Amino acid sequence: MQDESEKITADTPPLEIWPSEHDLQVTHTPTIGKLVAALAKAQLNYKAVLKQNENVAFMRGGKASKYADLATYIDATQEALAKEELVVMQWPDVSPEAKNMSLVSILAHSSGEWIKGTLTLPALGRQGFDAQSCGSSITYARRYSYAAITGCASEDDDGNAASGRGSREAAQEVAREKNEAARARQAQQGASDTPPQLCMIPVGEDSYDVQGDSEVMNAHKEALLMFGKRVGKAVRMTGENLDKFKRVFVEERGGILVPLKPA
Repeated sequence: MQDESEKITADTPPLEIWPSEHDLQVTHTPTIGKLVAALAKAQLNYKAVLKQNENVAFMRGGKASKYADLATYIDATQEALAKEELVVMQWPDVSPEAKNMSLVSILAHSSGEWIKGTLTLPALGRQGFDAQSCGSSITYARRYSYAAITGCASEDDDGNAASGRGSREAAQEVAREKNEAARARQAQQGASDTPPQLCMIPVGEDSYDVQGDSEVMNAHKEALLMFGKRVGKAVRMTGENLDKFKRVFVEERGGILVPLKPA
């Protein structure tokens, strides 16, 4: 029987994992053992998350790049999560003054345990700060936060071409093959599990400096210079080109682009 002093109540303070000065903050209840066990079971029953939506704003080899939208992630995971009494809740907080948006995501379990993450992103679009730019930023943040907090990832629909049908089994087989190939490359190169990270700093009404560790900058030099120009140790981009760079660096290459305030 659980000791009365160990029970989680509404007054139980959360435990902060990341320092508050970071743009990404994660907190959770003092214990998350039941939540973790439930999530581990749910993940075994996720459906394949296929990249079936075309992004015509970014072309590769004459073809539009593909991605999985938020609805695809939810459809692939919601049933398995519900079976283990888990639910994801998300809501945004837009700041007109800072021209950014903070999204709060909570993964909660029926035991009362929960994990909460807050992700802050710029809400500037091609036309500046408006309802459309806010909506795009919210959708973008919801998709990536949902994938992160549930522990799922998208896969290309290569199974279609191989088998003539978009079956779950074909897609999962492709995913297994790609995962094995990725692990082999990492073993050979001694690659780190840490994703590449760069920072973006607003320097004007519609200008941003992208900078970071020299090794990361050099590794992604081609993409950086495709959308911007060198200014000292940084690469300066317009808001429109920054959106294009994010699609390459974050969506295609799995990087992290952290927004910082100017000094």
